[in-house]
Order: sequence, then structure tokens, then C-alpha cells
Amino acid sequence: MYKAIGIGSLFFFFFFFLYSYPLPNREEPNPKQEKVTKTPEKKHPPQQKSPKQKNKSPLTEKQELAILFTLIVIAIAIPLYFQFKKTPEKKQPKDKNQPILDALLAFNYMTNNIKDKNIFNEEELSKRFRTRSKEVHPDIIGGTKEKFQRLQKKRQILLNLVKQRDHNQIDINFI
Repeated sequence: MYKAIGIGSLFFFFFFFLYSYPLPNREEPNPKQEKVTKTPEKKHPPQQKSPKQKNKSPLTEKQELAILFTLIVIAIAIPLYFQFKKTPEKKQPKDKNQPILDALLAFNYMTNNIKDKNIFNEEELSKRFRTRSKEVHPDIIGGTKEKFQRLQKKRQILLNLVKQRDHNQIDINFI
């Protein structure tokens, strides 16, 4: 909001001073033309102001237009600022089981496969790791070092899960 007000105030000062100070006359007289002398105009005596005119602001019409234009710019800038303002994303609390779920999905396991020792074991996990590593290994086209390292971390998570399950250190129904 302060940025929008700042932009509006810059416009205000720009237009206020633009209209406050007259620009110098940049027209140069043409030497070929004759100088025309102006006849002095008659000065009229000052008219008495009515009570309504005495309360008039000391600003000129141009200054009032500058203020009005600035207020319009501010009125447009503030809603636009809030419309396009990037709100900080609220960080979701991380689920402690999320890395395990991601690792299971990476190796095409389902959560109910954890209970079955014939499907979810070190040998089967090694087979699936070799298959997946052929897709993401850095030496293969389309594979990167980062992808391969992520796959290795997920494999390590699942190996730890297998060991914990075999030693009955984990509640299998946690997921």
C-alpha cells in the first residue's frame, strides 16, 4: 500500500510543480518580422469580491487539476497494487510421513504393500531401484545428478523402513 501511495505522491508533486511554475517562453523573435508594439490595455479597478468568493482556495485552476489528477491516480494505483501484490505463501506443516509416502510412490509401492514381506523387501527394492535408476542416472539422456541423488535418498528411506519392520520397531499402521 505504501508503494501505491508513494507513486501517487510522486505524481502529485510532479503535476503540482508542473502547473505551479510557468514554463519560460521559448519562442524566439524572428528578426525579419517587424516588432509590433502593443497598446497598453486599460487597467480596471479591482472589483469587490462577494462573500462567496472570499473563501476560495489560493490554488490556481491548474493546481486544482493537478491535485484531482493525482487523487485519481492514487485511487487507481492502490487497488492495482493489492490485486497484483504477491502474498507470501503460507507454509504448510510438513507431515512426518510425507518422505515415506514419496519414496513409496517413486518405487511404485502402495501403502498396504509395507505389511507384505514378499513384496516389500530388500531384494525387491533393489530390483525396482535398478529399474528406476536406468531412467534417472546422469549418464543416461534425460537423467540428472539431482534426480539420481533424490532416488538414492528415497531408496535409503525405504531400506530403513524394511529394517524397522523386520525388527518390529515400527507400527505398520502409521500410514
